[in-house]
Parts: sequence; structure tokens; C-alpha cells
Amino acid sequence: MSDSVNTRPYDTSRRAERTQASKRAVVEAAHELFLARGFADTTVDAISAASRVPIATVYRLFKTKTAILKQVIDTAVVGDDAPVPLGDRSVVKDAQAADDPKAMTAAWAHVARQVFDNTAALRLVLRVAAALDTEAAALQDSIEEQRRVGQARVARALAHQGFLAPRLKETEARDIVYALMSIDTYRILRLEQRWSGARYERWLANALYRLLVAPIEI
Repeated sequence: MSDSVNTRPYDTSRRAERTQASKRAVVEAAHELFLARGFADTTVDAISAASRVPIATVYRLFKTKTAILKQVIDTAVVGDDAPVPLGDRSVVKDAQAADDPKAMTAAWAHVARQVFDNTAALRLVLRVAAALDTEAAALQDSIEEQRRVGQARVARALAHQGFLAPRLKETEARDIVYALMSIDTYRILRLEQRWSGARYERWLANALYRLLVAPIEI
């Protein structure tokens, strides 16, 4: 009896590790397939085969193909599968704590570049899927709302530190941030105009500073 009791925590831990390993394998395989084939042409069967995870297990873990795409994007946003949201990561906390306006806008530009470098291609896959699939459309709306809420931290941090331009309201600053730090702005500059990541980051830092901290009077 005592042996059975002693091994139960161990067995539970091993099961959790196997489950996590299966999730990671599915996410990694799906990431590659979504980028190579798009959403519509990537089947759950293909994800199962590429990940070497039985299809019944894939469905047990994720339920739908859209749920897999959501996890792929969520993982790409932060760069790993640790259960720590972006807002609680050191890169965001450091940006919020910056004690100089140029350092703060530069830090937020770095966060934006990092997130978009990791997720832009996947977000464009989702955009195409959203035009054809209601669940994918709901996911896109949810991600955009998360972006709106998350990027509000930029205006809030600048306002909290007293860095916002004197006549600029925080609500207006949020709108400016939402426009500048968007997937479309990133797509135009990085993917269409082929700016380097460093050039995009410098431009964004300067744009945030000039529009939010030291705008030119007209």
C-alpha cells in the first residue's frame, strides 16, 4: 500500500511531462505547417503525422484546428511555452519602469519588434483564415482586443511617468500607439518595403517619441 501511495506523485508528474511534450510537438509541427501551407490546407491529420502525436491525442489536447493555431500564436508571442503572459515578462516590466522618455519609447519599440518578428507571418495566416472560417475570425478579433488592451500599457506608462506631451490625453495616446504598433504598419515596412528589423525598431521608437512625448506644434 505504501509503495502505491509513494509512486502516485511520480506517475502524475510523468503524465504531465508527457502531455506537455505532446503539446510542444504539436505546436512546433503546426507552426511549420501553417507557414508552409496556410490554414485551410493544413489538416489536423497532417499536424498529427508531422508531430508524431496520435490524432486522438491532438484532438484531446486542442479540440479544433483553430485552437491549435491560437496556441501556436500564443507561444510565438513570448517565444516559449512557459505559462507567463507577455505583460508579466521582464521585457515589458523593464519598459514600464524606464525613467527616461526616450529609453521608454525605445523599450516599447523593442517589445513590438520582438512580438511582430515572432508572429507577423502567423497573424497573416490567421487573417486569411478569418475571411473563410468563423472560429478563426473570432480568434482574430480576440487577438486584436488583446493587442489593444496590452498596448494601452504604453500610454499608461508614459502618462504615469509624466512623459506624455502636455496637451495629449492618454486616450488619444492609446489610439496613436494602436496605429503605430500594428501588424499592418509592420507588414508595410518590414515585409513590403523590406526594412531591417533594426531600422523598423529605430523608426518606431522615434515615431512614438515624436508623437507622444515631443510632438511638433502645428
